[in-house]
Amino acid sequence: MSLITFAVTERFRDVLDRANELLKDIHGGVYELRLGTHEGRAGGKTGLPIEVFDRRTERSTEPSTLSGGETFFVSLALALALADVIQAENGGISMETLFIDEGFGTLSSDYLNTVMDTLEKLHQMGGKKVGIISHVEGLKERIKTQIQVRRIDSSRSEIEVVNIL
Repeated sequence: MSLITFAVTERFRDVLDRANELLKDIHGGVYELRLGTHEGRAGGKTGLPIEVFDRRTERSTEPSTLSGGETFFVSLALALALADVIQAENGGISMETLFIDEGFGTLSSDYLNTVMDTLEKLHQMGGKKVGIISHVEGLKERIKTQIQVRRIDSSRSEIEVVNIL
């Protein structure tokens, strides 16, 4: 293993460790992310493989077997973990805002409610601001501050900040 591969792998382990801390509070702590032992896509040349350990079944699986909602929770934990690791290693540069365009329309209503509860909890706990890019009508009731973009004509749009009480 080259020095560069070793360094990247160790940094990736830091991200996985932080993601696992976050996953304890997300979706009931069902999943744990582990550095995989299988080859990644294209024979391992496109990145480090991740395995998802499911505490309910005591088995590891590849992320591709997760449902849309489960993938959302794992992706959210990884994104937040990466921001935290970058912040910790760069003199405390704050990464307080995250935008998500995850295809909320594909989530079941149960997962959508759980996702929104989780995002609200993360905001309250850590002060992170999470922006959601979505066309899902059901989200409009739950998002207190919205940036709405409306098309005026083929070349112009209007942006409005709306506070929902």
